[in-house]
Amino acid sequence: MACSNSNCNTPSCGCSGTYVVSQTCPPACSEVFNSSCIVYTGVDISCLNVVTGIPPTVISRNDYLDSALTKIVNFFCGRVNEALTSTIVTTTSAPYLSVTPSVSGAVTTFTVDLDVSSLPTASVVTGGANAVVTGTGAALDPYVVNANESVVAVDSASALTLVVDPSTPGPYETTYTIGIDASLLPVTELETDYGHIFITAIPNTPNTGDTTYNLEVSEVTITSIDAKLDVVNTAAGNVAPFERTFTVDVNETEMGNYVMDTAAGILAQGGIIADPGSGITVGYDALTHTITIGESIGVPFQWQTISDGTTDEIAASPNDKLRIVADAVANGISSTLAAGPGANEATFTLVNEDRGSAQNIFGTIDCNNGGPSVGTCLAGSNIDTLTLVGGDDITLGVTPTNVVTINNDIDHVYSDVVADAGGPLQAGTTTSTLEILGGDRMSTSGALAANAEVTINFDGVAIGAGLTGSGTTADPLVADGVTLSSAGGTESLVNDGVGPTLATKGITAGSGISLSSDAVSVTITADVTRDDSSESSTAVTAGATEDLNHVVANAAGVLETYVQVRIFALSSNAGFVSGDDITSDCRIKMVSAGAYQVTTTTYTGDIKALVLG
Repeated sequence: MACSNSNCNTPSCGCSGTYVVSQTCPPACSEVFNSSCIVYTGVDISCLNVVTGIPPTVISRNDYLDSALTKIVNFFCGRVNEALTSTIVTTTSAPYLSVTPSVSGAVTTFTVDLDVSSLPTASVVTGGANAVVTGTGAALDPYVVNANESVVAVDSASALTLVVDPSTPGPYETTYTIGIDASLLPVTELETDYGHIFITAIPNTPNTGDTTYNLEVSEVTITSIDAKLDVVNTAAGNVAPFERTFTVDVNETEMGNYVMDTAAGILAQGGIIADPGSGITVGYDALTHTITIGESIGVPFQWQTISDGTTDEIAASPNDKLRIVADAVANGISSTLAAGPGANEATFTLVNEDRGSAQNIFGTIDCNNGGPSVGTCLAGSNIDTLTLVGGDDITLGVTPTNVVTINNDIDHVYSDVVADAGGPLQAGTTTSTLEILGGDRMSTSGALAANAEVTINFDGVAIGAGLTGSGTTADPLVADGVTLSSAGGTESLVNDGVGPTLATKGITAGSGISLSSDAVSVTITADVTRDDSSESSTAVTAGATEDLNHVVANAAGVLETYVQVRIFALSSNAGFVSGDDITSDCRIKMVSAGAYQVTTTTYTGDIKALVLG
């Protein structure tokens, strides 16, 4: 596809980056280009022809190659057709017209006029059915016949149909039949998500083909026939979801009266009735619904019978006393009686007068390890048990004569472990671990057996990079078996990699390269001079040549003639945006040492030049 002029100025020319050649290239072709991406940048090519009047420009500047080829073919074909094509103008079918030819060079001009003398002297035009005639028939007011046309159309999105029958009912008349496509009519169905709403379809109502839907909701009404319950309608149910709601509450006044009437025994359910022999009376006021409970026997006995499980003591009169007596000498218990803690209350207190303080016993047992106390054991009662528990490697025993034996189960241990340096190593606890670790070029290994063993191994001596010795009998400085090999790459730095004599290669800097090194690395640096400041902002105009300079010099300080130049846009123009590399839109010419010229094809604006040498 040919590139448009709008994106022809972009670096990619508006074309795809891949072009597939359908046929094999001739052997001499190293590259193939899409003709839609090749632009003619010269001046317009013209061929002026005042006789034919053909436009003078054949190929314009910025035409693509495929467009230019088409214009060249059209240019020649247009002239060949002029020589081979004849034009004949005749009035055979129009006797009232006259034709006058005029030849000028290769161009023939035909003038067509109305021959008024050939027209009939008079004519009358009348309108028929569905026709209207205007005009008088004069030369400047001809007759005009128009049909009374009616256009009938239906919306394509509707369910209407239109059938046209131009043969009926007669000439110049058209019959239109408008119908309804039932398959396009919308289908209406009623559904509900509410279980209390019922939908009934009545077909052919009110007319044939119609359907009427009845929506019904079961109406619920709640009334109370009991004065103790109040019913309130909280929602009428005339809006979605069409539910009627009620609140049923207890009438507290009526319910209270009902409860009191029931308790008083007025109602059939029964009530509170006094036992005639109990000395209790029950009265009820039906007007105020109040129950009054009284007594008829006066002050009752304060207690009837007290028993210890063997002997029963029965009160003989309301003035009888219950006595609680304690003997501190015989039983070690004393008793006291005091008023309270509440009104009409009394409290008996029984005290153990013999708590063991007069006996030869230990009240507290202190625990320590020969220093400060680590805790005490205090009996909470005279039946508490003191428990002794063995610790790590300690066992306890008790003899039939109530002797407690404490045994130390640790045998055969070292008090200290002494090393070459660092002082004695004494175990911090009986569970401490002694670790034996290897040092430099030393390792240890342990074996768990009847007699546990620790083996100390010598792992060899490091000689240098890539050289090691091993064992304890051979000389660790002998490296006859060591071989250096290349780590890969194009060039190997190993010259002779077989010991004991080893040789390596050196690195020499070539042209444009410098070397530097430290103790562990070699740095390779390219000697490239860069100049991006000489032309930091220069205005250019498309098609015009600008003279520019650079300061890139060689090692001797002489300015370079042939350098690498890249041009960057500093503004948005001709399809480019600021920062684009527009070198492809430029013609760059090296003029002399330190001087060059830049000509842009389409870009106009400020540029920045980067020069490398």
